[in-house]
Amino acid sequence: MGDGFEYRLSSQSIGAYPPPEGSTAFPWGFRPTPSARLNIGNFFADFRLEGFAGYDPTTPLGGHYFDASPSSTISDRSPASAWVYTPSSDKDNLRGYFGIRQFTLGYHFTPDLQLRIGRTRYDQTESDRLMMANAYTWQTQFADLVIPLHWLGAELRYDRVRPSDTLRQLLFSAAAWNGAGDSWMGMGQGLASFAFSDASDAPRLTATAYAAFRHNAQPATGPALSDPGNSHGEGLALQFDYGIFTSALAFSHSGNTSHDAGGLQLLDNRDIASLMLDFHPGNWRFRGVASFLNQAKASDLVAAPAHGLSEFDTELTVNYRIVEGLVASLGYRGVYGEGQSNHMGFLGLTTSFQGSIPFSSSR
Repeated sequence: MGDGFEYRLSSQSIGAYPPPEGSTAFPWGFRPTPSARLNIGNFFADFRLEGFAGYDPTTPLGGHYFDASPSSTISDRSPASAWVYTPSSDKDNLRGYFGIRQFTLGYHFTPDLQLRIGRTRYDQTESDRLMMANAYTWQTQFADLVIPLHWLGAELRYDRVRPSDTLRQLLFSAAAWNGAGDSWMGMGQGLASFAFSDASDAPRLTATAYAAFRHNAQPATGPALSDPGNSHGEGLALQFDYGIFTSALAFSHSGNTSHDAGGLQLLDNRDIASLMLDFHPGNWRFRGVASFLNQAKASDLVAAPAHGLSEFDTELTVNYRIVEGLVASLGYRGVYGEGQSNHMGFLGLTTSFQGSIPFSSSR
């Protein structure tokens, strides 16, 4: 749009039953994310809040059961940024927070090239955007690198979109930002989307890849690490769209090393491979995703080799769009691995209402 104000009121709610093994309460969550944008000439400003309240037990590998889960990037470790509930014990899976997820200023050099600076989740990958669209499960983010949000960051992004060309979209992004606990991170990513013809409804193939590097944060509680160490992450995804059919596959890897307070070398390497199928006729959407998660952990890598862990996660969902911006869902969530086999049914509700207020032009 031209000069003016835009707003979006979004949220995701989830409730599941029965509780997973080892938990006495069923998973539930409510996460509102209202946002706003101000456009003045080539300048723009974005502001976004994020809150969460819910009960969030974790899978055998420590992942979240649902995407409506607490974000590890929203913390109270940076000044004037968030309120975070402190669990009463290690077994307390109640989570809650409310904070500033984004406050950035930006400038459009051209319609396709922009620079933005400030606080936001620059770590969100195009791979996750493809795989997590219309999703309730969290597992495709298992190998993502994140840091507790602070206030400094910048991203240069080129995003060329041409709906009638064979090359429908070409995107490049480079970002760097700091985090709490003396952490910082950088990431580069790219995306290309090709249509099989110039027709607007032609089959379309999209490919994306990213690479990230992180200097790890010191823990918020407990003894400080003698060396927080560094982490790296890489990933790629392919998506095919044709009419009411969408399919995608993705792979991500992350490697993390550090040294604890006693100088012992710690290791946490993660891999995830996911396959998604999606049919969306009319107001209905039928979606299935299967993911294989693998983790290698060590608490003293010099003395003993890493211990391997694995998990298989599934989601089957039926979505119905009640009205524009309001989608109700019924689904199945399965997690198998490390001696556990958890099966849950869930109900979900996603909202997304948006609007704009253009500025009047003076003559």
